[in-house]
Formats: sequence, structure tokens, C-alpha cells
Amino acid sequence: MSTSTLALQPVIRSIHDRDIGAVCALFTRVFGQAMTPEVWRWKYHGSALLGSANVVAVDRGGDIVGHAGAQVFSGRAGAQPLRMIHVCDVMAATAVRGDWGRHNINRRLIEALAHDVVGLGPRAWPTFAYGFAGQRQIRLGQRLGFYAALYGCAQVSWCAPAQTIRRWRTAAGWWAQCVPWSRIARDAQLARRLADVRPIGIAPAPDKGPAYLLWRYAQHPRITYQLWILRRAPWVVGGWLVSTTGAQHPMVVDGAMAAGGPTLEQALTALSIASGMRTWDVWPRAFGAQSTLPAATEPMVAARVVPACTWADDAPPHFHPGDTDVY
Repeated sequence: MSTSTLALQPVIRSIHDRDIGAVCALFTRVFGQAMTPEVWRWKYHGSALLGSANVVAVDRGGDIVGHAGAQVFSGRAGAQPLRMIHVCDVMAATAVRGDWGRHNINRRLIEALAHDVVGLGPRAWPTFAYGFAGQRQIRLGQRLGFYAALYGCAQVSWCAPAQTIRRWRTAAGWWAQCVPWSRIARDAQLARRLADVRPIGIAPAPDKGPAYLLWRYAQHPRITYQLWILRRAPWVVGGWLVSTTGAQHPMVVDGAMAAGGPTLEQALTALSIASGMRTWDVWPRAFGAQSTLPAATEPMVAARVVPACTWADDAPPHFHPGDTDVY
């Protein structure tokens, strides 16, 4: 690429507050879904984040033609604390796409973003950087060297037999209790029990304590979620689930099971009995479960974002729909 052509390339810089309206407009054009400054600020300046970073591409006329963002959470892999870096909203206007070489706009955005997130959160903690995209975007990212595909996040529709709704024993003694979000803000004992339910194993995972749950689900500007506590006795918390509401097929968007807690099928059965809803969309792999049910949609692909990732262990996380910025 000649020097004169390079001079025409968009400039990559950190976002300014005055850019947010233009970035929201770009998001709407690229993804076909509305984005507002209110949702943007909730997403990138939430109380549960260690920090966030946003970079934009600006053309010669001063228009914003590209963006990449990152949310930084505390997490861990086994006993090792991590900075979990969720890279999202990677987008470029049609006019600046097409270069598949080292000056590709998405590649430049990701590399600039990786530079900016280095100083966010405790520097002694390694980073695990990840993102989610469709098959085509992942293939392009792998070709350009900034994505390494982990796995497809298959979504299935699980349906309880009709008689299950009337048979408490089919949940193996587990029952699901719908709990108002306000309760975990004021009930310290319940908050501790929820915080103690952590994913088992050494795979990287965000810390999903009460502060995270309240920010991600209770304070979401657009979507209403329900929190379910899985119990076998009033004082025994075997796990928790978060679901969407109001849909014909509600979705389990997040959750965790304690050691000795219910299986995924037992948890979904308890959820069906408590809610009266027989069919639930779920990502079985998120709970470490296998499923023979066909995928309901083309799987979203989870990927490691290579330039921002320093954690080298090969154990992939068990991502839930709520770990994306889609559900």
C-alpha cells in the first residue's frame, strides 16, 4: 500500500463522549437494531465492571466509520484471578471494508483496543479476552489473526412432558423459587449463598456475584429478566438461573449449579413446574451438559480475541447467552 493510500486510511483513536451518538447511529446501520446512548452508557459504564475501553475509526471528513469496545470483569480460572475482557460491538461502515490485509479496519480497531485494555483492572492478573460472532465474521477474524474460534454455542429448545408440570418428584426434589431482584440487594445471607455457587473446574469464568447480577439483569435498560433460586430445602441453595420473560419460549440466559446441585434437566424441570412454561431455550454446553436435541438456530461462535489475551490455558469457558451482548 502506497504512502498516499495510507494517508486516506481512517484514524483510530479512543472514543470521546461527544462520539456516542454517532457510534449508536453506526451500530443501527451495521446491525439493523436500535442503540441508544442510555443503553450504551449502561453497557460500558456499569457498576460491575472493572473498566471499559472503546476505540473508533474516523475518516478524513470527521465521520465515525468504525468501532470496537471492551468490557472488563473480574473472573477466575480455578484459583487464578483473571481479567475477563469481553470484546464487543466490532463494526465498520460499508465504505471502509474490503481490505483483507494488515490494514483491515477491524484488525486495526482490535489491535488498538488491545493496547487500551492493558491498564484496566489489576495488572498482575492475566487476561482472557473473548467475543461472539457469526460464522462468516469468525472466519474473517481467523484469517486476519485476531480471532481463534473456541466452539459454536448451540441453542436448543427443551420441552418438559405435559405430565411433568403436575409431578413435583420429576425434579428429583428440587424446586425453583422466583426471587425479586430487590431481595438480593437487601438479603445479605441470600447474596452470600448465591456468591458461593461458582462454576466447577479450571475454565475461565466471570465472577457472577450479586453486584454483577444486579447490573447485568436487574438494571438492564430494555429487557426484563427473572431470577430463580433452585432449592431442595429452605436453607439449601443448589443453584440459580436467570430467564427472560414474556416470550412463548422463554430462554435461560444464565445460571450456575453448586457441587451436588441439580442436573440441567432437573433444574429445567423445576423451572417448568414453578412457571407453568413447558418449553425453554437453553445453551446446554453452558452447564457442561450434552444434548441430542437439534440446534434451534445457527450457533453463535465463541472466540478468543488473540491480541488482548495473555491466559494460555486451553480449557474453554462455558459461556451462557447472557455472557454475550445479544440476549
